[in-house]
Amino acid sequence: MTTEATFPPFTTDGLFAEEAALFDAIVSIVMALVVMIVLSVFIWRLIYGVTKDMG
Repeated sequence: MTTEATFPPFTTDGLFAEEAALFDAIVSIVMALVVMIVLSVFIWRLIYGVTKDMG
């Protein structure tokens, strides 16, 4: 392939580095989603409990 000439010499290190960066991005996104969901559920239950106590 002629397109590979534009890239640095092909090594598995570069491939692994790219995959690790992608994996890091996916993990951080998933963690952010989990934190957001847990926080929203916690806040919703807190509000629900307070309003239920008032009723």
